[in-house]
Parts: sequence; C-alpha cells; structure tokens
Amino acid sequence: MLVNVENSSGKLVTDHLWFNLTKKLDVLRLKEGDRVQFYGIIKQYVKGYEKDQIDYKISYPSKIVKIRSEKKEE
Repeated sequence: MLVNVENSSGKLVTDHLWFNLTKKLDVLRLKEGDRVQFYGIIKQYVKGYEKDQIDYKISYPSKIVKIRSEKKEE
C-alpha cells in the first residue's frame, strides 16, 4: 500500500492507494518510509460486495524509481 500519494505538482491526491507488487516494484526492495515516483493511468472501477461503490486505481504503472529512503525511527 502506498500512502500520501501526490501528483507531479506535489498536491496530495489520496491518503492511500493499494498497488500490486509487480516485478518492477519487487526489484526496488522497498521498505516502509521509501518514496517512489512513477507514471500511470488513473482508471475508475466498481467495488464492494454489491458492486455499488466507485473507486479509482492506477493502471499501467511505468518508469518506477525509488527517489528517497527515509529511515523509520523506532
């Protein structure tokens, strides 16, 4: 799950976003606190048991890079 997702202008667009662990993400060996940058297409989908809720997802993520690691304090 990605948190505090911002657009290219730095504006917060959502507090969290579920993301599939693709091969491109897996090779980055991401840890909590890491920041990533990527391009993607926003798509609408229907969710919920009754299929009555609208939500959004990122499709076709590309150019995924780790831009900064932030060490989490314990």
